[in-house]
Amino acid sequence: MADDSDPIVSERTVLLSRKLCDHLLVLQYPVRSAERTYDKASVLATRVKPRQQAVELELALDTKSCHYSVVGARDTGCVDKQVCT
Repeated sequence: MADDSDPIVSERTVLLSRKLCDHLLVLQYPVRSAERTYDKASVLATRVKPRQQAVELELALDTKSCHYSVVGARDTGCVDKQVCT
């Protein structure tokens, strides 16, 4: 059943393999707008915490972006990188 109020904005081919199922994760960001992709993101570090069942991506922030806030960066202590959990 199609829902016109929630259109598909992008489709990706996903290959499934039982050989790799214990070693791969699919990460989705449903609250991030389609215009703000991570396609050009610079990944500084990745961490997997199996006991906490968590994955962290450390991304470089574009400090020249109109979305960058100097005040917000100073208040949070994240001047040039962001950690996504």
